[in-house]
Amino acid sequence: VMFTTYFGYWLAGASLLAAGMFASALTSSTTVAFVLGTVICAVPIFIGQVVPSSNLIQGLSLVEQFQDFGAGVLPLSAILYFISLAVMMLYLNRILITRRHWSAQVQNSMGLQYLVRTVSLAVILISANVIASYGSSRIDMTNEKVYSLSQTTKDLIAKIDEKNPITIEAFISPEVSREYVPIRKRLIGLLREYNQLGGKRLQVRFVDVVPFSKEEEEARLLNITPERVQTERGGRAFVDTIFMGAVIKSGTDEVVIPFFNVGTPIEYELTRSIRTVSKDDRLTVGILNTDASIFGGLNMGQGGNQPPWLIVSELKKQYKVEQVSPDSPISDTDYDVLIAVLPSSLTQPQLQHLVDYVKKGKPTLICDDPLPVYGGGRGIQNAPRMPKPSPGGGM
Repeated sequence: VMFTTYFGYWLAGASLLAAGMFASALTSSTTVAFVLGTVICAVPIFIGQVVPSSNLIQGLSLVEQFQDFGAGVLPLSAILYFISLAVMMLYLNRILITRRHWSAQVQNSMGLQYLVRTVSLAVILISANVIASYGSSRIDMTNEKVYSLSQTTKDLIAKIDEKNPITIEAFISPEVSREYVPIRKRLIGLLREYNQLGGKRLQVRFVDVVPFSKEEEEARLLNITPERVQTERGGRAFVDTIFMGAVIKSGTDEVVIPFFNVGTPIEYELTRSIRTVSKDDRLTVGILNTDASIFGGLNMGQGGNQPPWLIVSELKKQYKVEQVSPDSPISDTDYDVLIAVLPSSLTQPQLQHLVDYVKKGKPTLICDDPLPVYGGGRGIQNAPRMPKPSPGGGM
C-alpha cells in the first residue's frame, strides 16, 4: 500500500508540475504565474465536485483517479490518465516556448498548425483513456489480495445481459468510526473493481451520505438502515450514525443490503445480489407454518410478538418467500422448494398433508429436533406439544 500510495503521489505531482510549468510560460510575472498555476491545477482536482452524479465528470477528476493508489491497487487506466495529463501540459508548454522564435510572417500559419496539432493530441489522449477505462486491468498490490474478485464473480459479470444492465448504488458515510474503517475501505475497493469489470453491463454509483441531507433521505427511502456506533473523540463519548449499505437493481428486480457490518462477506453478498437481479424471475421458497414460528408472531410462552427468524430475511435476498399452511393439501406447483422446521409439532392431519407433498417427489428440506434447548437459561422451548390441539381450538 505504501508503494502504490507514493507512486500515485509521484504521478499526480508530475502531472500538476507540468500544469504549473504551462502557467509559468504564459506570463513573465511570477505572481500572475502562481495564480494561473493554482487555477489550472484546481480544474482536475475539483472538477468531480461540479457534477458528483456524473460518472464521466468523476472520471476526469484527479482525486477520483488517485483513490485506487491509496488502497493498494495499481490501475492502468489511472496511470494512463496522469501520463496523458502530463503529456498534454508539456506539449502546451513546448508550444509557448517555441512561439517566441516564430517570425511575424509565419506566426498566423504556425499558430493554426499548432492549434490543429493540439486538438488532435487531445482527441488521441481522450480516446485512449476512454478505451482504457473499459478494458484496463488493475494490479492488486496488497498482501492478501483483498481487492481481487474471485473467478466466479468475474464469470457472473461477464454473463450479464447488456440489454438488462445492473446498477449498484452504494450509500456510504464519508467518515466512520475506527472499527468500520477497514470495512469501508474494502467495500469501496471491491465496488470499484466491480465497476471496472462491469463496463456497460454493471455500473456503480457512490453516494456520500452525511446527516440531515437529501442523500440520507434517499437512503432511508430505499431501506438502507444506518448503524448507531458509540465512539470516543477527545475523551468524550459520541454516537455516530453510519451508512454503509447498497441497492443492487436491474430493470426487473432489486435487492437491498441494508448494512455491511463487521464480519460481513462483502464480495459474497454483492455477487449473490447480482445473480439474483440478473435472473428473469426468482425461485419460490415455501416455509411451512409450525410451532417453530419461523415468520414470528404472538408468543404465548414469553408474551409479546416474536420477530421473524434471521433466515427469512436472508432467503428473501434471493428468493420469493411464502408462508405455507399445513391445514390443507399443499400445492405441488406453487413452490420450488418447501422448508419444514419442526414438523413433529404438527397435528396428524397436518403431518399427513406434508407427507403427501413429499411423496410426490417435491424438493423438501426438513429440520427437526425432539428436544430444542435454547441458551440464556430459557430451557426447553418449542418441543412438540402433547396432546396436540385440534384445528378448532381446545385440547
